Amino acid sequence: MFAVPRKHRLSTTLIYASPLFLALLIYGYCVSLPFFLDDGPHFQILAQTNGLRQWGDFPAFPFYRPLVFSVWKIAGWLAGDADAVALHSLNLFCFGLTGVLIGQVVRRAAPPSIRKTAAFLAGAGFVIFPFSYQAVALVAALFHLTLALGIMGCLWLALLWLDGKIGSAGLIGCWMCAFVAIFSHETGVLLMPALLGMIFVVYGKHLPTKRQLGWLLLPISLLTLIYLALWLNFRPNSENGLTSAFDVAFAALLQGVIYPAARLVRPFVIGDLAAGTLIILTITVLAAVFLGWQWVNVRRLISFGLGWYLIAILPAAVLLPAGYVLGQLRLTLLASIGGAIFWGVSLGALFHAGRGTQTQWVFRAAALLLIGLFAIISLEFLGMRRADYLHLRDFNREAVRLFVANEVISSGAVLVNAPDYLIPDVADRRFLLGSEGVLFVDETLDYNQQFWMNSDLPYDNVEVIGFRQIQRNTGFGFRAHPPDLETADVIARVRDARQVYVTWFEGKRFWPVLVGGTDFDGLNTPLVNYPDVDFALTEANVALSADGRTLTVGLRWRVDVPAGVKVFVHVVCDGQMMAQSDGYPWGDTYPFSAWSPGEIRTEFRTIRLENPASECLQVFVGLYNEVDLTRLTAIDAVTGEQYENDLFLLTLSGNFD
Repeated sequence: MFAVPRKHRLSTTLIYASPLFLALLIYGYCVSLPFFLDDGPHFQILAQTNGLRQWGDFPAFPFYRPLVFSVWKIAGWLAGDADAVALHSLNLFCFGLTGVLIGQVVRRAAPPSIRKTAAFLAGAGFVIFPFSYQAVALVAALFHLTLALGIMGCLWLALLWLDGKIGSAGLIGCWMCAFVAIFSHETGVLLMPALLGMIFVVYGKHLPTKRQLGWLLLPISLLTLIYLALWLNFRPNSENGLTSAFDVAFAALLQGVIYPAARLVRPFVIGDLAAGTLIILTITVLAAVFLGWQWVNVRRLISFGLGWYLIAILPAAVLLPAGYVLGQLRLTLLASIGGAIFWGVSLGALFHAGRGTQTQWVFRAAALLLIGLFAIISLEFLGMRRADYLHLRDFNREAVRLFVANEVISSGAVLVNAPDYLIPDVADRRFLLGSEGVLFVDETLDYNQQFWMNSDLPYDNVEVIGFRQIQRNTGFGFRAHPPDLETADVIARVRDARQVYVTWFEGKRFWPVLVGGTDFDGLNTPLVNYPDVDFALTEANVALSADGRTLTVGLRWRVDVPAGVKVFVHVVCDGQMMAQSDGYPWGDTYPFSAWSPGEIRTEFRTIRLENPASECLQVFVGLYNEVDLTRLTAIDAVTGEQYENDLFLLTLSGNFD
């Protein structure tokens, strides 16, 4: 036989490894994400086991998924502590490697004439499947990732064993992969039907010997039975019942197998598409694909892929509430393997159809068009979700930075409108059912876990509340962490707070800003008097950030007679308004009408500039009546003279370099 040139072997290896590289390219940002969502509860549970307890009766965790806790425990021992970068990297590696193994399984199972193309498309298709974004980004989703990785590793090694290409060591590796899959997640028991189906697809009537099949299947069957016995004994989870809206949950998960078509239909649908209509649409698209193929080997393999997808989504569709499913489309991760096989083989066959005939170019053009459509739709969606996650990451980083800088751990604070859940606006929705959102902290959890997870400091004294009246998000849906309070309750919470922070919105970005609190002292002698309402400004300053784009304004007010008054700060350059901040003190949470007579408090205002500040920059402050919007008279407390236009000019600190 002729030796394969080294360069050819290298290029082939790189092609087959491309799903891993593609995963790094698309999801590499996940390594920079913090811990979030239910990472905190999982690590609290992790602290209650020595790495072995969860393999037996372990009431701390409501499911029987022992393997991943052992993985986390080992990772903690190696790293010295839970490390977000390391654990996100582990998720990413498991995900990308699963894509590589899918390609290798398809390479063996597909007809020889299309196997290389189909293998590449199936592996890449798994990686760019849009609904997987939550599973990759969330550390606690490792259960799903090791499940998928274990199943694909088992299938790949099983085929190599049955082909006689590996010996006993490889067979043991196959059993180990089965062990990983089965003890990672309850749906690991689906490994056996998946393995049997793949054997039928590859070998048909020409099955391997009974001895080979026995050595392969009996240990895996035994592992499955052992798991089921342990599951029934330790964690039957009998609280779950059948969902009352199976059609909705099933349709939401089913749309993933035709997601390019779902995206194309989206502009013609207002709101959610009816579950029944979506199911009919899916059946129509799938039937068209099937009718297009008379090639038995192709039809057998794409049938396997579709069957995998359907079986994998059934447990979630049958047992989980439809509302939960609509917000957690990552439940399709295991099913997406079947979808990747279905479309990878279909498109690979289309690309090679008509080979040797004059119509070959037509089929190739159609295949490339569909492949491009898949890629564009997926990458656009994943790019949108990437932006959401990065905004949440930046919010968390800034909150922890501010808390450390202002010693919140000793003083305590109230944080208003911390992000709980982000969803796209209706105009930005890409699919037909489901929120397409990014969940950061579940509303049932204590938000403080978000801070101690990522700083190792116990922020038990940070109170998180929601206040919709000052929530000014535009271009996306934003759910603040509860409780969602009315004005009177908000005032009661912030009145005596030592530090108050609110979430500030700018376009699709948001971040926490310090707005005031009782912790901040200052001068109490009047600097500017407002005789119309018996108010006084006792201290005022403004600082410019190093990049020249952010102004921090500090104002200290004395209120002798509470009244309905608002503050305005105008940023002017050569007579042109550059930016402004209007509203009540403390980020609109503490109106002057609620102050006590004689109360003196300091407030802070953060103002962003579209362009870096120049030397012409001036910052003015004043008050106006909230009823008729008339500007209140401003008198110099020293000279008794009225300020021009009732505007007090602040002295700017900072430079314009």
